Amino acid sequence: MSAERIALLVYLALPLSAIFIPLATRAGRTFTIGTLATIGRILVLLALGPAMLSAGAAVTAHAGLVQGYPLEILLSLNTYRYGFLVVAEFCFFLAHWMCPAPQGGRRMIRMLLGLAQGFCSLLVLSDNSVTTGALLLLTGAVFFYLVRFALPSRDDPAGAAISTRM
Repeated sequence: MSAERIALLVYLALPLSAIFIPLATRAGRTFTIGTLATIGRILVLLALGPAMLSAGAAVTAHAGLVQGYPLEILLSLNTYRYGFLVVAEFCFFLAHWMCPAPQGGRRMIRMLLGLAQGFCSLLVLSDNSVTTGALLLLTGAVFFYLVRFALPSRDDPAGAAISTRM
């Protein structure tokens, strides 16, 4: 397995594994698990940068989705997707930085933000319709609950209206 493929798999695994790390922080902490995972993802993308931009190469990974059926997960990172993911990671860094302190139900918001970050990169990297369709369904569910939990409890009717429209 090449170093670029390993870096791509580390890039994909960082936000999904960061949501399972227990969060023992004080209120107002600048660097949380989500921001550290995002910084790590930005560094991995910057490490992949010279290979992506100089040679115009593509990093691909594929695996079987269901054994016995010709359904595969095909992931591909080319120059265009690379540029989009760099910008998206900075947006997610800002989202993690602006996320409220983890008290009570706010931990759920941080977990959903990490899931949205992981699904966003998988959706951008997917190269076939099976992967794209499944990830769109999962991402829709994550954003539904993210909107529901992000609004304060006094805005429950507004949150229900926004999330059902999504």
